[in-house]
Amino acid sequence: MAKNKDPKIDQINGEFKAIDNKKGDGEYTVVLIGDTWNKYKKKAKNKIVSTMDIKGFRKGKIPSFYVDKYVSQDVVLRKAAESALYSAYMFAMNQKTELKPFDMEKTTPKIEDITDDKVIYSFVFSLRPTVKIGKYKNLDIECKTQKATSKNIEGEVKKVFRRFANFEKSKEVSANGDIIVIDFEGKIDGKPFTGNSAKQFEVEIGSGKMLEDFEKQLIGLKEGQNKKFKITFPEDYHALALQNAVAEFSIKVNEVRKIKYPEFNDKLVTKIKIPNIKTMSELKVYLRDNLNKKYNEEANADFVADIMEAIMDNSKFIISPKLLMEETKSSIDRFKENLKLKNLKIEDYLKRENVQYEVLESEIMDDIEAKFQIEMTFMEIAKKENISIEEKDIKEFYELVKIQNPKARREQVDMQLKKDPTIKTKLQNEKIVKSLKKWNTKKVEKS
Repeated sequence: MAKNKDPKIDQINGEFKAIDNKKGDGEYTVVLIGDTWNKYKKKAKNKIVSTMDIKGFRKGKIPSFYVDKYVSQDVVLRKAAESALYSAYMFAMNQKTELKPFDMEKTTPKIEDITDDKVIYSFVFSLRPTVKIGKYKNLDIECKTQKATSKNIEGEVKKVFRRFANFEKSKEVSANGDIIVIDFEGKIDGKPFTGNSAKQFEVEIGSGKMLEDFEKQLIGLKEGQNKKFKITFPEDYHALALQNAVAEFSIKVNEVRKIKYPEFNDKLVTKIKIPNIKTMSELKVYLRDNLNKKYNEEANADFVADIMEAIMDNSKFIISPKLLMEETKSSIDRFKENLKLKNLKIEDYLKRENVQYEVLESEIMDDIEAKFQIEMTFMEIAKKENISIEEKDIKEFYELVKIQNPKARREQVDMQLKKDPTIKTKLQNEKIVKSLKKWNTKKVEKS
């Protein structure tokens, strides 16, 4: 919005009204009247006169009454309204009102009406997202922990020694973990599709290289066997044309290869070179502890995710559609810039990924909306529970930094916190997560 030499705010003769549409957007209405509007009309008229070229008069010396003869009043009023826009904007922004733009730079101005007596402007803007938070304590959510079983540990042992194993051709039926070599052809409504066939195609069953339903159909087959089956492509499949499509496949099994492991013993353990692990017994304890740690981390992550989902499901968010669209556009613009660095255009990317622009835009907008919801949830809980970052939290953060960088000094950490406020936000959110787990802990152990 271009600046100009406007009258002081307290000298502007105008009216102001703030409107909340209750859907995340606000609007300021400004009416310029009286002396202020008359001054802008006069300035507009003089500016038009200064640019007119009429025979018999020097440029800029034409009597103003000629404007009425050669220029319509509508043109003068429009010029005056455009010139006064910035004054109206500043007048609005300096009013005492609780209704404030979330981002003043993204206010959308519009001239609503112009007459000889007044000019009416509207300034539409996004409000800060809000939340009416639901229940967040005693949510009756289980933290489903799990402990490593002998079978789990044996599976981990096989993973550790997999690089020492070989696949050998077998006449037995295929099972999970085997390699099966097939010829296959698929059709949808009797017609082939992109990537529908291959010869001598190797699939490690259970690896996830193919669709899960496809790999399941490969279990229990022998060399030389033929099979027909149908599968339905997932609704989120990367190729839009195949989403939810039902395909019929014909396969021929050329070969089944089964994995053969060497003997698991202490000598083999020394070859994997895990610090302080020299025997099979030590390896199994090591793998058991790692599994239990992994299960515990996964259970805690799922627990927190379930808590957040429950809170947000029971909360009411108001997020401006205008704000979501602006943030989505900014995100897509950044994405385009990143593609440029790879010598790619957005059109090339969409074609390569077989994704429509509208789908990409919708997914990005959903992610942005979820981000706002999570941020607002944390902010509201922090406010309600008076949770903030204290000196002891900063000391703990400093100790963690020192573990990674023993030479780090406290003043460096303080400077880092000052330069990057998101660090404190992250630390505060971690405190909130700990509190949420404490308020909702109900552990159930699964074998």
